[in-house]
Amino acid sequence: LYKNDTANGGGGNIEVQHHVSTTVIKQNLIVCGSTAPRFIQIDSSDNSFPASTIDYNLYSGTTSGNAAFKWGGIDKNGYSAWLAGSGQDTHSTFVSASTGLFSKAAPAVAADFALISTSPAKDKGSPSFIPAAGETDFFKNGRVSGAAVDVGMAEYGGLSPALSVEFPAGTAIAFGGPVSFGIVVVPGTVTKTFTLKNHGNANLTGLTITKDGVNASDYSLNDLLVLPLVPPGGSVTFDVTFTPSAEGTRIAALHIASNDPIHPVFNVTVSGVAQVVPTIVTQPLPKAVNPGVPVTFIVAAMGTKPLTYQWRKNTQNIANAVAASYTIAKAVETDEGSYDVVVTNPAGTDTSDAVQLSVNSPVSFAAPLAGQSVEVNSPVTFQVDPSGTGPFTYQWRKNGVNIAGATADSYSISNVTLASSGLYSVVVKNIVGSVASANAMLNVVDAIPKVYKLPVGGRAILPAAFAGTFTNFVWTKNGGPLPADTRYVGGNTKTLTINLLRRVSPDDSGTYQCTGFSPSGSLVATAQLIVYGSAPLISVPAVTLPTAMVGSPYSAPHVPYDGSADRTPTVFGAVTLPVGLKINPATGDISGTPAVALLAEHNYPIRLSVGNAKGAGYINTTLKVKPLPLGTVGAFSGPVTSSATPAVPLGGRVDITIAATGGYTGKATLGAVAYSFVGALVTDITGAQLPHGVSTIKRAGALPPLTLSFDVDYTNQMLINTQIAEGAATTTFSAWRNKWTTTATGELAALRAFAGYYTFGMTIPAAQDGVETIPQGMSYGFFTVAATGGLTIVSRVTDGTVFTCPTFCGPHGEVLLYQALYSGKGSVCGSLQLTVGVAPDHSDNTLVGNVKWIRPATATRVYKNGFGLDLTAFGSRYIPPKAPAVVMGLADNGVDYNARLAFSHGGVGDTVTTPDIDVRIRTGGFVVRQPSNPCLTTLVVNPTTGAISGSFRLIDTNPAAPSGLKITRSSLYYGLIVKDSAGWVGGGYFLLAKRPQVLPQTILTTDVLSGLVSLEKK
Repeated sequence: LYKNDTANGGGGNIEVQHHVSTTVIKQNLIVCGSTAPRFIQIDSSDNSFPASTIDYNLYSGTTSGNAAFKWGGIDKNGYSAWLAGSGQDTHSTFVSASTGLFSKAAPAVAADFALISTSPAKDKGSPSFIPAAGETDFFKNGRVSGAAVDVGMAEYGGLSPALSVEFPAGTAIAFGGPVSFGIVVVPGTVTKTFTLKNHGNANLTGLTITKDGVNASDYSLNDLLVLPLVPPGGSVTFDVTFTPSAEGTRIAALHIASNDPIHPVFNVTVSGVAQVVPTIVTQPLPKAVNPGVPVTFIVAAMGTKPLTYQWRKNTQNIANAVAASYTIAKAVETDEGSYDVVVTNPAGTDTSDAVQLSVNSPVSFAAPLAGQSVEVNSPVTFQVDPSGTGPFTYQWRKNGVNIAGATADSYSISNVTLASSGLYSVVVKNIVGSVASANAMLNVVDAIPKVYKLPVGGRAILPAAFAGTFTNFVWTKNGGPLPADTRYVGGNTKTLTINLLRRVSPDDSGTYQCTGFSPSGSLVATAQLIVYGSAPLISVPAVTLPTAMVGSPYSAPHVPYDGSADRTPTVFGAVTLPVGLKINPATGDISGTPAVALLAEHNYPIRLSVGNAKGAGYINTTLKVKPLPLGTVGAFSGPVTSSATPAVPLGGRVDITIAATGGYTGKATLGAVAYSFVGALVTDITGAQLPHGVSTIKRAGALPPLTLSFDVDYTNQMLINTQIAEGAATTTFSAWRNKWTTTATGELAALRAFAGYYTFGMTIPAAQDGVETIPQGMSYGFFTVAATGGLTIVSRVTDGTVFTCPTFCGPHGEVLLYQALYSGKGSVCGSLQLTVGVAPDHSDNTLVGNVKWIRPATATRVYKNGFGLDLTAFGSRYIPPKAPAVVMGLADNGVDYNARLAFSHGGVGDTVTTPDIDVRIRTGGFVVRQPSNPCLTTLVVNPTTGAISGSFRLIDTNPAAPSGLKITRSSLYYGLIVKDSAGWVGGGYFLLAKRPQVLPQTILTTDVLSGLVSLEKK
């Protein structure tokens, strides 16, 4: 053993020679330090190094200060040696395991190589030691920098695992990594496998993997977040999956915890790059432009930059169209097509929608409008079929002036007149502009034959009624040329004149036609000329005219006359025709509708005449006219049924007066608005149809008109088949005749049986009894049927509203009940039916009816939500009792109470003391009340009218006030004595404020309810 350099005291290489048989093994040894104790690790690389004792010779030089040199060595098989001495030429001394630096065992294991706790080599290394790259100690552990490690030996204090992380397998990762996952296209993933190896001499345990960092959520681990132990020399793997959630570089950290003493947590930085495939978020839009207009297609895309663009037309690339937009400076027809764009980046491509570019075409006409030639009363249509880009708008013109409303692709005239003639054109407009068609002439002729009746020697002027543009005219007579006669003037014009008319040699009578010629066709006008020389002659000795009837359409032919051409009449007359009839002076026909006031049939003397320029003939006759059917003339009245359509939700009334002339006037009151109307009956003289009336009712503003119609059932003296219509929506009404003007003794006696004073009540349906949102109690009314049939109803309904209704009693006891209420927003509408009793004085006459009561929602305390109620009416004649009789037929014995006054609903149930009392009603309506009357209830009875009224008060604690203060509620009530199926009762209503429940309610703010008042026999 010798030192291979001779420098004093310096470090260097010591060569150790192992003499084993003939083999020489050389090992370079590092001398550690200069003056401090030095230790050398001697490792044999020869596996055949003997297990027997071998002499080591160590030569350490002659430098002073080496007396403290101590060397330690270890062979491959675990034998230990302690080498001690000073100075030079120190020789080896074998020391047993018990006294040396190391423990010894055979066979050797890693634990044999650990320094003993008293070893001078422990923790004597330099803190500034920097290991070479990849340097490991004896146990293959990485050398530790920056600590006082063991000198010359393994840093090992016992059994120890040693972790290494490999990626890929076989390639160790330095502490901290990094590891790259490469590029991933979103959405996508990539998985990497990591290997954990144990290079130590003890089990690697506690393997736990965690992650953190800005993008930790993009990295996921497999299920082995806690890994099994790894024995020395063993390994285990785990997967990490990179699923980027966003574009760009995504970084995280893995932390591998274990019992490795060197790296209890081994950190690995992982990173990956996410790229997003292009996605088009704003598609290009289709375009339709006029020629010469610039066009730009624009697209917006998202994805990893850079993005590249390639626009295409009809799927073919467009040169240099590589931006996010593509512009055509001036569009022409050849630019039309389908355009799209392909957007590309390293991750992929996306193709936009294919959109169409349309270049609009201006308006053009394949053929010009054609002129037309038509006859008066014929239909005509001009049609245009433009080419170009639609849609088109049209405006037809006549003589260059717009025709109002003529905005379709055709223009039609259903019945052409001479005034229709003119130049027609159309202006067609599209998105490019407007173009006017050529003018087309409409030629018109009045082809209806005209008859001219003229005397001999006169002049005939025959005008042909042409309108338009004609090239020439030609007249003919009886289908042939005009006679060559100088009396004929204007044969090539629109007007033919014949002078000095003749009946013979030649006869100028005949059919004359004028033909007008134009490029669009020829037209013909016809004139019939009759030349006469004598006065007309009536050919019958007497004339009988058909019977007429007021209101019935009438027609009678002309008076018979001599039909020879020489006596042709030119005028007809009639004297003293009744109003509504007239004679046609050209034909002699009598027509019209008689409108005369008749009470019975009447014969009108009539003088009929026929004449011409040579004279006239006359004849006298009579015309019988019948009056309207009995029961038709008079005043009719009745209610209108409420209906949502037409707009009569409140109902109403109709009043119509029919005159003897057949004319009528009327008033329809719908809600609070009254509309006047007029009309004339249409009758049927045969009696097969009832007299019928139809009138139009005009309404203000934008409201459409109403149509009112009816038939007169004169037998029953009613209007039937009634209707008020607004378009297709209809409602009905009833009406009856006022017969009280009759002079027939029997009829008048039957009517007067209805006369007298009546009282009636109106009650709500049983299903609504006790419902707080519906007014309780009995509404009521009274009226007197006068000897003339007239009456006025006075009524109170249970919300306190009072109203009147003037009307009359119908022929069968019908009575109208209608009044608009609440400023025209509500109403009471219906009818009552009176029935005559059998008693001589008709005191048992009864009354029934049905009434609709509508109250709107209002900002009041009384039923502010409104309602609609169907009331049932009942009642009878009321005759005041004569002394000693008492009202309601009550018996008065002078002692006992004979009636009970009771109150229900309307809030009286929420009180301690009821206002009900017993009373004794005496002759004359005097009332005696029971002594105990805590509510001070009063009662007033009017035996003459049957009216009852009074008041009461309620005193209760106030639940809205915690102090228990008392509140007083007072009420007035009103009612009427009426007769129902069980007999006479008193009924009515009261209004009462609800008892307050919570603050700040008071009796001045709570709702007001209606309740029932009952006065009944005990």
